[in-house]
Amino acid sequence: MLRTNCRLMNKDGELACLLAYEWTPNEYKYDYGHKNVYYRGDEGEIFRSGDKGGMTPTDLYNSIRAYKALCIPHHPAADWGMVSAATDWNFHDPEVQRAVEIYSRHAPFEDFPSRSKFTKNIKKMEYCSVQDALARGYRLGFTAGSDSHQTEHGVEGGIVAAFVPALKREYVWDALYNRLTYGTTGARILVSLKINGAPMGSEVKTLGDTPVTIEGSVLGTDTVTVELLRDNHVIKSWACDGNTCDFSLEDSAESGACYYLRVTQKDEHMAWSSPIWVDRA
Repeated sequence: MLRTNCRLMNKDGELACLLAYEWTPNEYKYDYGHKNVYYRGDEGEIFRSGDKGGMTPTDLYNSIRAYKALCIPHHPAADWGMVSAATDWNFHDPEVQRAVEIYSRHAPFEDFPSRSKFTKNIKKMEYCSVQDALARGYRLGFTAGSDSHQTEHGVEGGIVAAFVPALKREYVWDALYNRLTYGTTGARILVSLKINGAPMGSEVKTLGDTPVTIEGSVLGTDTVTVELLRDNHVIKSWACDGNTCDFSLEDSAESGACYYLRVTQKDEHMAWSSPIWVDRA
């Protein structure tokens, strides 16, 4: 039924409907975390955590690899007290786990602890945040979303923006896979980040200690403050007078440096660009 409805609802140029489901550990004593699985087409299987093909994250990765599929850790540092839903970053596969949800309707999960008014009745687990994954060297794009199991349309929460040539399911999936995305807390903030002309999600190759050129642009819905982070640390910030910010600068760092933007508005809505990595030969 899920596949059938996905085929019926998907209309190029009108609605991109991705075949997807949420994988959850069968027993909460295993803190594997929740993962959203997305298929590129309308063929795919549900690998439950009680099944042989989905008992652990590794089993899940191996099972969905047979399809054009990716999985995205959902609310990666969430902890509801008696029940943990946090991601265990010891289980990772760069081929299929290509992005992470930096914000859901529960809270931002960029770092630990949370500092946002958008954190609801939820604890956050240390060592499970997005920055913890980046510090391990994982190359993940950023998404944002809601969280509902009632098949409701338009549930409040985060928004993921995808750079696509046209509104088509395959293009949206490709953007997720290639990290050509960014996430917001729900405000429709426009964000652009480029290094040496390459867009967010890229792995930029450069020679020696040659500086790279970093360009960014933000159009918010309220007055914005923009921060540029390198390896999880703010290296430059702009407190803008209005809802726009444009900048260009040069920077040098060791090979493997990870850059991304954090945007905070006066109304406290936020946005995060997917990172760009710089590799030096």
